[in-house]
Amino acid sequence: MMKSGIQYLLLIFVFAISGCTTQHENDATPGADAMTDSAPTSEPATQPRELNMETAAQQANDFAANFYGEVAKEEAGNLFFSPLSIHSALSMTFAGSAGETAKQMGSVLSFDYSPTEGIEHHAYSLMLQAINTVPVVRFESFESEKRRTVERPAFDLVLANRLWGQEGFPWNPGYLQTAKRQYMAGLEEVGFRSDPDSARKIINAWVEETTRDRIKDLIPSGALNELTRLVLTNAIYFKANWNESFAENDTTNQPFFLSDGGQVDVPLMTQTDHLNYHESDDWQMVELPYELKALSMLLVLPEDNEGSMARVEAQLASGQLLEELKALERTRVELWMPKFSQTQELDLNSTLSAMGMPVAFTDRADFSGMSPDSNLYLSKALHKAFIEVDEKGTEAAAATAAIVSFTSAPPPETPKVFRADRPFLYIIHHNATGAILFIGRVTVPR
Repeated sequence: MMKSGIQYLLLIFVFAISGCTTQHENDATPGADAMTDSAPTSEPATQPRELNMETAAQQANDFAANFYGEVAKEEAGNLFFSPLSIHSALSMTFAGSAGETAKQMGSVLSFDYSPTEGIEHHAYSLMLQAINTVPVVRFESFESEKRRTVERPAFDLVLANRLWGQEGFPWNPGYLQTAKRQYMAGLEEVGFRSDPDSARKIINAWVEETTRDRIKDLIPSGALNELTRLVLTNAIYFKANWNESFAENDTTNQPFFLSDGGQVDVPLMTQTDHLNYHESDDWQMVELPYELKALSMLLVLPEDNEGSMARVEAQLASGQLLEELKALERTRVELWMPKFSQTQELDLNSTLSAMGMPVAFTDRADFSGMSPDSNLYLSKALHKAFIEVDEKGTEAAAATAAIVSFTSAPPPETPKVFRADRPFLYIIHHNATGAILFIGRVTVPR
């Protein structure tokens, strides 16, 4: 089967017992059901938002904007990650936090409630359920001269969570219940103490299976040891066809102008169609939908002048750029964009600390909501991603696109020209909830 765009993403958090074998002096050791009494339950200072899946998506998008602003300062060149995957994994982590750790994490996650109140976890589960609900494409098949209706998923989207805990470790039942019920993250026991490398291979095997063998050996040798107590994995596999595919015959090698003044030849795809479009003095924005328009890729092209990319990234980090989505209007657009693929590995410790949750990575961390053992801290947060984008689509996708697209030709009009032959940003979002799944920056198409 041909493809039009494929994204693969996996995020992993590793929790470990600190080197200290005694309790932290100022930490309390809660009872077994710490999810109900270990974290503060005082009312927030401001009136909390009404929580539903749209609000949960907005909280995740607030995090996405802030995270991009921080990581863009640390990472030069091409960039690609899933803010939703990171936010989801952090939300599961937040569910087991308490004290100052919970306060810092809640602020970074844009949450209004404490970890034990549960309402945000429930709203999150509604959002995850909506994202995992894949619409069906129906089309006519004429096999053996018999007409019949055939169904297939409009796209392939797998969002999987799993907890890998030290066998025999005293996890709080309330935390495990929250992880399983609200985040679909069951616990599998492994032997970090006795054989951490075997445990690593078991986890890597699950990663490979979940990502269709696209991500291999995610956890490197030596990353886990006998002090590891919990590995939390969050994986997203996504494959989708464009709603209107690019014609391969129209793709030509043309110059892509680099930010340093140089240029490279890259394959530029093109199509002219009615698309959602908006522009400002600093950028152009166009929305390219996937099949059935359940998800879309938003392309943001800075104006070709000095400092424009920095201004656009600042608007993304502040949340201003995401507000501009409301101004998109259906417009005839002559679109040019390069084929590209990216692979990204991020160490998130410094980024998340700089965003306002440094205590989670120290021996002062409080994850007593997870276990009565008070020596847990976040030792490592790793992120790995892969994306490939091209012009292809299946025959069924082309037929379906014809069915769902406008059937009458639009009146002639001069199209807006959107020519991504210089560095640009892109966002892949889920249209029903508004949640951002992926964010990327292309400085050199590869």
